[in-house]
Amino acid sequence: MPRPLDAAARRREVVAALWRVAARDGLAAATARGVAAEAGLSLGAVTRVAPTQEDLHVEALREVLGAVRGRLADGTRTGDPVVDAEAALAETLPLDPVSAAEAGVYYSYLERARSRPALRAVADEVDDALAGLARRVVDDVAPAGLDEDDRAGAARELHALTEGLALALVTWPHRRRPEEARAVVRAWLERLAGGRR
Repeated sequence: MPRPLDAAARRREVVAALWRVAARDGLAAATARGVAAEAGLSLGAVTRVAPTQEDLHVEALREVLGAVRGRLADGTRTGDPVVDAEAALAETLPLDPVSAAEAGVYYSYLERARSRPALRAVADEVDDALAGLARRVVDDVAPAGLDEDDRAGAARELHALTEGLALALVTWPHRRRPEEARAVVRAWLERLAGGRR
């Protein structure tokens, strides 16, 4: 007799099914019934993970937060701050079909979060993590003489730059290319490293 999945494994299974449905059919199709069908589970199995539709979507957005934190923590260090920063920032950009689909769903969640406080709270945590990454990158790459106000300003600029690039790559995949986004990020980092912003 197969052993039942533990709660964490079941949660991952349900959230993965939600992301597949949302990426394929849109966020509106990612209902508890749709997710249950996608995962091959009963509706009860899904509602044990997330009792309400809102809970289901909060769990899915929390998965984004966990993924962002995990990718940022797993970054490799080469000893070259610009190369390391570029690699870390690449983890936040939709540079391949899988990450582009994920980013498309994420932006759908951001739209929904405008009117749903529970989603907004998680979306704000994701934004804070990305802002923290931008600050860490600036601290790693900027020349030692750059003062605190300039560092804070550079971090805000970098955060806005990467968010804009991500949105452009998702919105206009036929007009914006991943290699262009990488080149923009690399040029910005090289200017910062050289003391020019």
